[in-house]
Order: sequence, then C-alpha cells, then structure tokens
Amino acid sequence: MPEWPRRLSEEIRQHLDDEYDALRARGLSHDDAMRRLAGDLDELASMRARRIDAAALDLRYAARTLRKNLGFTLVVMLTLALGIGATTAVFTVVDGVLLRPYAYPDMNRIVTLMETTRRGQIISVAWPNFQDWRAQNEVFEHLGIYRGMVMNLTGGEQPERIVGSLASSEVFKALGLDAIVGRAFTPQEDDPSVPRVAVLSERLWRSHFGGDPAAIGRAITLNDEPYTIVGVMPDGMRFPTRTTDVWLPLGLFVRTFPPDRGAHPGLLAVAKLKPGVSVERASADMDAIARRLEQQNPISNTDHTVLLTPYADEIVQNIRPALVTLACAVAFVLLIVCANLANLMLARADGRHRELAIREALGASRWRIVQQLLTEAVLIAIGGGALGALLAWWAVAMFVASRPTSIPRIDRIAVDGRVLVFTAIVSIATGVAFGLAPALRASSIDLLTSLRDAARGSPGGGRRLRALLVVGEIALALVLLVGAGLTIRSFAALAALDLGFDPARVVTMRVSAPNARYPDPARWIAFHREILARVSGIPGVEAAGLNSATPLEGGGSESEVRYEGQPAPRSVSEEATACLFQATTPEYFRAMGIVFVRGRAFTPHDDAAAAPVAIVEEALARKFFAAADPIGKRIAFEFTGGHSAAARPVWREVVGVVRHVRHYGLVREPDNLEVYVPLEQLPIWFRDRRPTMTLFVRTPLEPQQLAASIRRAVSTVDPQIPVFSVLTMNEYVGQATEQPRLNMALLGAFGALALALASVGIYGVLSYLVGRRTQEIGIRLALGATRADVLRLIVGHGMALAAAGIAIGLFGAWAIARLLGALLYGVSPHDPATFAAIAALVAAVAFAASYLPGRRAARVDPMLALRAE
Repeated sequence: MPEWPRRLSEEIRQHLDDEYDALRARGLSHDDAMRRLAGDLDELASMRARRIDAAALDLRYAARTLRKNLGFTLVVMLTLALGIGATTAVFTVVDGVLLRPYAYPDMNRIVTLMETTRRGQIISVAWPNFQDWRAQNEVFEHLGIYRGMVMNLTGGEQPERIVGSLASSEVFKALGLDAIVGRAFTPQEDDPSVPRVAVLSERLWRSHFGGDPAAIGRAITLNDEPYTIVGVMPDGMRFPTRTTDVWLPLGLFVRTFPPDRGAHPGLLAVAKLKPGVSVERASADMDAIARRLEQQNPISNTDHTVLLTPYADEIVQNIRPALVTLACAVAFVLLIVCANLANLMLARADGRHRELAIREALGASRWRIVQQLLTEAVLIAIGGGALGALLAWWAVAMFVASRPTSIPRIDRIAVDGRVLVFTAIVSIATGVAFGLAPALRASSIDLLTSLRDAARGSPGGGRRLRALLVVGEIALALVLLVGAGLTIRSFAALAALDLGFDPARVVTMRVSAPNARYPDPARWIAFHREILARVSGIPGVEAAGLNSATPLEGGGSESEVRYEGQPAPRSVSEEATACLFQATTPEYFRAMGIVFVRGRAFTPHDDAAAAPVAIVEEALARKFFAAADPIGKRIAFEFTGGHSAAARPVWREVVGVVRHVRHYGLVREPDNLEVYVPLEQLPIWFRDRRPTMTLFVRTPLEPQQLAASIRRAVSTVDPQIPVFSVLTMNEYVGQATEQPRLNMALLGAFGALALALASVGIYGVLSYLVGRRTQEIGIRLALGATRADVLRLIVGHGMALAAAGIAIGLFGAWAIARLLGALLYGVSPHDPATFAAIAALVAAVAFAASYLPGRRAARVDPMLALRAE
C-alpha cells in the first residue's frame, strides 16, 4: 500500500486508498493506478488553488468596497461593537461565576449539610446529631464539620480582625486540596487534647510571613492565644468563605459544644460522596438517618430533616437566576443588532442591484455572489467584534474593580483567551446571521428587472423581509423593556420598605474582645462601657450605642421566647416562638433612630443588680399579648430548640415596645421576631459565647469624618483590640440593595439599547421606503393628495409594524415574565401596569421614528419628483 503525503487529511488519504484498491481490482497495474491517482491529485490541488485565489480575491474586493463606503462601514461596526461587546462582557461574568472549573477536585461530589425544621427554617447542626450522621451514613467518603468565626490577630504593628474557621480534619479531605507548605489537620487533631495549631491561607502567609516556608513551626497569636503554624493552604481554598484566612482544629472547641440535641451552635457539615453515589441517593440515606433520630429523640428531633446541597450550587445559588436572565437579555440585544444590520444590508444590496446583475451577466454564479456578500458581512463583523472585545475588556475591568459583594468567584472573572475565542465565534456567527438573508436575496436577482427597477427608482424587493425584521426588533425590545420595567418597580418597592431605623448620618464599626483577654464577664462589660464613655465625649457625636447584631447584615443569636403563663413546648412539633436575641446599651435606640411605640428605653440603672428587663418589637407584643398592654408583662428565653434542665428561665419585665428592624436584608426577611436586653444583664448561657459588638454613632457631621477619632478612642481603652468593618448605615443599605440595583441597571440599559435599535430600524426602513418611492409620492401629490395624506400613509405604515411588534412582544413577555420571579420583590411578574406602560412607551417611540420620515415625504416637491430620473 503506498504511503501518501503527510499534508493530505485523513479523509482524503482514505478516499485515495479506496480509489487505489478499486483501480487495482479493475486490473490496472500499480504504475497505471498511481498515474491515475496523480492526475486526480493534480486536479484536486488545482481546485484548492482556485478556491484559495477566489477567497483572497473576495477578501480584497470586500475590503475595497467597505473602504469606499466608510460611513456605512463605521456605523455597522459600531453597532456590532455594542452588541458583541455587551454579549462578551456578560459571557465573561457568566463564565467566571458559573462555568469555570473550581479549585476543588471532584467538585461534583462535594456537598454541604444542614438541618431544617418543620417551619422550613434552615439551622446549624447539633453536635450529637453530627456524630450519629458520621457513624450511620453509607454514602460519604469523607464527612467533616466546621464553624466560621472571626479572630483578633495581634503581634504586628496594629491588631487586625481576620476571618477564620474551626474545622475537623475531614473537611480538608472532603475538599481534596493539599497544603502547599506543611500539612492540613490530622485525625488526631480532632481530639479535645490537641495542641494549639493553625493552618493559614496563602494570602495570610504571604502578607504576614513573606511566603517564607520557615513560617511552619512559628507561632501566631489569635484572640490573645498562641497557635503553632503547621501548614499553608493554596489560594484556591476559599472555604467556608472567600475571605477565610486561618483554620483552627475543631477539637480545641469540642468541649464547648452543648451535648443537647436541641442546641445548634453554628456548626455546618461538608462531605464528599463516594464514587458513583448520586445526590438523590445521599439525600435519601440522610433522610432515613433523620427519621431514626426522630424516633430515638422525639423532643429535640421531631420534624427535623437534613438539607443536602451540592457545594457548587450553594456558591452560586443566589446569583444564578440573575446571570441567566442577563444572558438571555444580552442574547435578545444581539438578535436585535442582527435584525437591524440585516435591514441595512438589504437596503445596501438593493442599491447594488445594477452591479450584481452585471456580475451575473458576466458569468458569476449565484454561489460566488453569496460568497462575496457574506465575505463583506463577516469582515465587518470581525472588525465589530474586535471593537466589542475592547469595550468588554473595559466594562469587565470596571465591574471587577467595583468589587460587588453579591458576586461570588469575582476573582475568576477576566477577559482571556477563552473569552476571546467566544468573541471570535460570536462575531463570525453574527456576520453570517445578518449577512445571509441579504446575500441570498441579492443573489436571486433578475438582470432585466434589476436594471429596469434601478432606472425607474422603484421600491425594490425585500420589503416584506425588512418589515418582518423590524417587527421582530420591536417584539424583542418590548420583552426586554418589560423585564426592565418589572425590576425597576421591584427596586422601588424595596426602596420604599420601612427599615425600622433611620440610616442617615450613622457610622458603625465592630469591636471584639476575646474571652482569653477578658475572661471575667464583668471586665468584658466594663471594657465596652468605657468605649461608649470615650466615644460619647468626641465632639460631633450626637448619640452612641452598642448592639450585638447589625441591621440588614444578618447574624446575631437566636433563641426561643415565651411569656409568663405559657407552658413550655414539649417538643419542637408544638408551637415555639423564635426570636433574634440582642444585647444592647441604652443609647443604641436613639443612635439608630428606632421609634418606640410604647414604654421606655433602657437606662444606666438597668444593670446587673437591677430586676431583669427587656424591650420587644411590636409584632412580638401583638403575638403574645394581643390588644393588651405589654408593658409590665414578663418573658423568658431558652436555647433554640433546646430543653435542657440546666437552662432555667429568667423572667424579664417588658419595659418598651419598638418598631420592627430589618436584620436579615430586604428581599428575604425571615419571620424572626426581636427582643433586646441590656448588655449588663446578659443571660449566663450568652456570656459563655460573647458576641462581637457593633458600635453605632449618630452625628450631624459627615459620618466618615468621625471614623478616625472613634478608632483612636477605642485604642486608648485597649490598643490590642482591633476596630474593623467601618461602614455607614447607608453603605449597609447600599449593600442590601446591590444585586436588585445591578439587575435593574443592566436590564434597563439593555432595554434602552434595544428600544433605540428598534426605533432606528423603523426610521431606517421608512426612510428607505420614502427614498425609493419619491416619484410615487410626487405623482400622488400631483393628482390631488394632501401632505397630511402622505404623512398618514408613511406614519400608518410604521405604526402598523409597531402594532404587530407590540402584540407579539406582549405575548412573549407574558410567557417568559415568570422567569423573573426570583428577581422581583413586591410586584407580580405579570403586573398589568408595567405591561401597559411599556407598550405605550414603545408605541410613542415608534410614532416618533415614523413621523420624521413621514414629514420628509410630505415635503416632497411634486415637480422635482416627476422630473427626477
């Protein structure tokens, strides 16, 4: 068998091999068969050369043609740059957040586990329940448990607050990442007797130890206690949050976890499924374990289930609906761009009928004409794509620099080779999309008809296709505008929500005094009291208070609350009232502008020696006491879900009722009610897990102007306590509305762009129509038609197109609006007012786009029109 030249493709080699075998089978000698095949190869090479020459000729001719029509070329390229640039920018974000591979190997096998209650509330894991999960499950290769925490890092020039985590050794095995220096935790370090060791993130290792491998074995001081560094995890280890910088062995804190199954001390679980085990099977296995635990422990585990979530889904579950919606929106914009440019190319092809007819008369085939016109379209698209890539690079750089907190994996968002390949594919596909129909239409011309139409200035063909393209543009634009209108109304509903406090002119910062530094609760309270005294003395401070939870951010401690005379629930299946328990100081309510409905605020006399008191929100007062006056009534707390005999209730007198304050954001505020107690009257069980306190300062000045003075005041009390998270309450409000505001801005921008393109489409079609029908309009005017008749003719044609597009668009928007449900608040996806307003807006813009060409047509001079060639 002969060996064919390497330059031939496998398909051609196989074809020639088969031909050789067939020739030999017909009796030809080897030399004759080779000569026959050599002739075939020469013919094939000649055909390839002709095709290459034709392609090169098409490119040169297309470049020369586009250069001669520079204005048209620039308009098309800039329009494409907007569409392709927006598409590339959105794809870059979607790719970085949703599509890029994670740093964790076998990411599809990593899941997280939490407990849920009968009310659908997601809660942390009880330590005894986790021990049973670990012993009884048959689906996990590794099952670890962890808890996030914040820590004071001291020993440097300034104390710092860093994010850390308690973690068992199985957490690192489940995630599958190895330390880049040293090691992760061992199973022995899950034991309570473990020495104090720590694993650092690569960021912390490089920033504080210069990336020195000799840091292993050195000490780091966290919460005033020394820990020996045993390992450094790679930068891809962003667990449980992307800002986590240090991990401590869970074993050091095991003794602090309540043995009561009803207590949920902030623990969460992560696991790696065994090979071949699906998420569904693992969920069924954990449900079976939950049912067994419910039978064995009916008081604490009744109606408790296990929520198992793929870790990849958990990371992006809040942002995925918004990104999918934006991807669909930008695809609509690109379709509108293609329709608009197809209309332009059709008009341009009509103007070239004479040229193309002559080329056909000189022997050009239909395919050669299609190839030539497609080459022009793709060449323009490539230029537009290059400009679009530059726009996308700039837009993505600006977006990443803004560091939106609602976007996970933001460090993975970048315009790189992967994105540029996508841009190139989209550019070529777009060129084919808007160039194919005009090319096919232009290639089917008739020589005599084309020359006659050119001479007579008739409207030309393709009017129906151009009309359909405009109708499609209007329909797509209306769908986008309805989505934008719904998000605008949703954002307005969020902005109108009653926060329960006045965020203006309030600056906040956090202070955390660890138990190791202040083991005595009295000293811990005295430290915070001294901070308030120093801060209150700063000029410009109107009021200053401390609270254990920060509005809009979530967090805080949950408890169950009951009123005096209400029997304690015998199991969690009975009604129990959950509340957000907050320790606060007297001036907190004035500093935050929280309104009292009844009663009074705390006073300095509500100290440890005084009778226990509490302030409740009005919804809790209504639930417990109905129409009765709650002032003077008594309530008590206990652990969430816990019924330990050691937790004896302490009855507190209700001295005040305040408005509800939103602590868990704006969009999804849970049903938790709020109870406040004086800082100096903390329950015993709360003192063992003292909270990080937030300082709230109201000032008539610009809030950030006081930040430096407040920091200095805190450092004079204890220079080893860091002050962190310095933000105004307006900034917290901005963070809470960041994602809805981003959705509104992007959908609004895409909708506005789509409407502008659609209006340009209407204007272009009607202007072209007027230009081609100048003689006809002149004849109408000469025969007695008024200028108003001509105006109505042109505007009526445009509004007919708009009406068809609006009808189709309303139907499409109604069909897909429900997909926006996850992004909306306080407005129905099928809100009639929004649909009607958008339809009226599109109709008004369409009328304006139709009126201008109509007015120009009405001003045609009949004599000049009739004399025109």
